[in-house]
Amino acid sequence: MQELTIDTGVREYRVNGRGVLRFNPADPALYSRFLECNKKLEAMQKTVAEQQKAGPQGPAALAELARADGELRRLLGGMFGDLDQLEAALGGAGLFALAENGHTVLGNLLEAVWPEIEQHAMRRMQLRARQAVAEADERRAAAGQ
Repeated sequence: MQELTIDTGVREYRVNGRGVLRFNPADPALYSRFLECNKKLEAMQKTVAEQQKAGPQGPAALAELARADGELRRLLGGMFGDLDQLEAALGGAGLFALAENGHTVLGNLLEAVWPEIEQHAMRRMQLRARQAVAEADERRAAAGQ
């Protein structure tokens, strides 16, 4: 059987010596999902903070965190290959667990991958801009200008 090697833009990142996250940082759908994840995270953090102000973390607050964790894991699983890869990479840590730096595991994950996603999004926009300029130059040349 013959084999084809196709550049899909997918990159692999080993996380803390454990699992591997696979994603294409230049994928516009990933960028959209990343922004959606950030928006959901901010809303969930606001909800949790309001619940904490209302009183100690009882069963309702813990249930909300568990629900939010599951929802965000599914979203992240879609971003980074699949849920099993994400679980392996994070070593089973809860997304809202606090890390040594005082940030949530999810916050640290998003902060770690954002530079890659942003860099490739900028590269994609620059490429599109160069293409638009080249097309405009061709149209002007064809029109005799």
